[in-house]
Amino acid sequence: MTHSSDDKNYVRAVLSYLGIDFDEADIVLSVCHCQSDELSFTCNIKAIELKNVVDLYVDSISENEIEALNRESLKSRLCYFLEVFDAVSGQYLEISGKHFATSRFEYDDVCSEVLSMSNDVSQSKGYDRDEYNRLMQVDGQVMIARFALQQFWDTHFIGLITFVSESITSSLYKAYETFSDISLACYKLSEYSYSRSINSELTLNISLKENDFCEDLSDCYMEDEALPSGRVISRRNNDSIISIYESYAAASYIPMIASLEVVDEYGEVVTDLCHTVYVSELTGGLIKIHDRNDLVSEVFDNLRNLNLAVGDSVSQAA
Repeated sequence: MTHSSDDKNYVRAVLSYLGIDFDEADIVLSVCHCQSDELSFTCNIKAIELKNVVDLYVDSISENEIEALNRESLKSRLCYFLEVFDAVSGQYLEISGKHFATSRFEYDDVCSEVLSMSNDVSQSKGYDRDEYNRLMQVDGQVMIARFALQQFWDTHFIGLITFVSESITSSLYKAYETFSDISLACYKLSEYSYSRSINSELTLNISLKENDFCEDLSDCYMEDEALPSGRVISRRNNDSIISIYESYAAASYIPMIASLEVVDEYGEVVTDLCHTVYVSELTGGLIKIHDRNDLVSEVFDNLRNLNLAVGDSVSQAA
């Protein structure tokens, strides 16, 4: 029903609160309501791209684990260490996001690399201070002492990675549930059928089926933005696309194909038409086809054009 590019943009919108650029992520989506269902992605990012998640991670730590006064200090040290990570590693972090299992990160053990590269038993302190400072310096500052590096890595860097991993999994599961709800809503609506006698000879039948034509929704959520240079770029309005998909999941204004046909007493089709319509499920399970009256009027106009003697009963039914 929805275009694959819109589906992927919806997934990116759901993940957008993390502040990580997933635009180049390879997203796989399959919703068939069976064990093979999957919503996953793979992508590579630089460590510094996790900078936007730092506030969320630190704010998630309970007051029992960290004093309020130390929160800003921890945020600064985490952002600092992400820069150190990129400088020392020179490699991307590989993310494998999954809705049905733990999302995983693959990355270099920068902590061990720094400790190993700065190790020097010939010196009185057992390490080369200048080398450690060279590896750990950002903008002329070293914010984590060597003796505290391993604990910082084990506690807060790994804590940040775990937080992002769990956030990705929960977000993907939320997106998967939305896709699943949309699929079920379309299935339920496609069971709709309506039949009404026009007169003693003619009957109007209305049915719905899923719209196999995947309409591109980008015009509904992509917005032009003018840069200071004068260049115009398109940006995704995350709230807009999330609203569209959540509306579909709630069976509200779902695009479907409505088939209307008028048959005679022998079941032969006299006239028919098909149109894309928007359909909603109302309270109590009632199905509303928006602009239904216009469709019925059109099919009755076709009858009149065929010069069928349906008389006042046609006008009354319209």
